Amino acid sequence: MSKKLYLENAYLKSCTSDVIKQPKTKGNPGVILDQTVFYPTSGGQPHDTGTINKVDVIDVFEDEHQQIVHLLEKPVEDAQVACEINWERRFDHMQQHTGQHILSQALLKICNGETLSFHLGDWSATIDIDQSDLSSEIINAVEQHANRVIMEDRHVIAHVVDREEIRKYPVRKPPTVEDNIRILEIENYDYSPCGGTHCSRTGEIGLIKIRHYENYKGGTRIHFVCGSRALEDYQAKTEILKQLSKSMSAAESDLPQNITKLKDDLKALTAERDRLGKKLLDYEANSLFRFKILFEIHRKFLNLN
Repeated sequence: MSKKLYLENAYLKSCTSDVIKQPKTKGNPGVILDQTVFYPTSGGQPHDTGTINKVDVIDVFEDEHQQIVHLLEKPVEDAQVACEINWERRFDHMQQHTGQHILSQALLKICNGETLSFHLGDWSATIDIDQSDLSSEIINAVEQHANRVIMEDRHVIAHVVDREEIRKYPVRKPPTVEDNIRILEIENYDYSPCGGTHCSRTGEIGLIKIRHYENYKGGTRIHFVCGSRALEDYQAKTEILKQLSKSMSAAESDLPQNITKLKDDLKALTAERDRLGKKLLDYEANSLFRFKILFEIHRKFLNLN
């Protein structure tokens, strides 16, 4: 079984590994190593990308024998290889995944919302919880609570325990494995079985922002971003506000009332258009009726002569 260096140190960006096997999977050459820094897709977190001997890694997954398979763009020839991950992608995933743990605990504390699933996408992440019809006040309270935990810069600690030892920890959900259970602790706040990569302190997350939420399958799906993604989201929305403010010649604070006025004006104009359209149809119908009468009179006159 490959040694999972990313569990020992999520900040490790490279390593040297011995090639154990080179299977061909999904139509691509693959490689199994004696140790790896590459995280495989699992637990809602996507795989790492990077290079092995300068060859691009296009997928990483754990097979049925619990071996980590790295799919490559082309085969590697050497028995010993140099591995290097895409650090920017890894750290982004660390921020989102650590933020998810905090947000899940915040939801549990504020509205008794149990996390059912987590998915980390390229642009946003989602949590599905078992509560529905949440108010904006509840969502704001959850967001503020979660960000307070981030600003407290708590330690993030991984514990590897067995079935007996796990009783010492108030885990948020039961583990799915029997041995070498990895408990991720947000210092004195959240305890959850997890094999993902995480920040070492909550302060590294920077910020959690809930973008929107919706009722979903009897519960709620919450879309959120953390860290650099939250900053990019804020910058994009600020630019949109600037453009709207410029186009409407109004201060940002006046935009809501100006947009409401535009909607009211549009509603009034639409009603006037409908009124005039009906009036035009009535006029055309009357004109057509008069024309028909004149035509009949003219036809009868011609027949008499």
